[in-house]
Amino acid sequence: MIDSELKEDLAKLFGDDDNFTSQHQNCLYAEMGLSFGGGMGGPSNDMLVSFSCNQVQAKTFAWPHPATGMKPGTVKELSEIVQKLWPAGS
Repeated sequence: MIDSELKEDLAKLFGDDDNFTSQHQNCLYAEMGLSFGGGMGGPSNDMLVSFSCNQVQAKTFAWPHPATGMKPGTVKELSEIVQKLWPAGS
């Protein structure tokens, strides 16, 4: 389980339509998967993240934005969040 600040950071990042673009590589090499619990036995919302292709792919829910490509600032911000989730050497 992650702390509430990181959850909020992820929600802001993935919830903002302005963080995504239709311009991205035509590939998906998922380096990371995320699963957001539905709470109390509800289904999870699972997604894949491809840093090398700058895009995301929803697996178990309808992606709420018209585009799946991550803008450069989105990639940078997500990389910073990932460093907090999994610090080097831990």
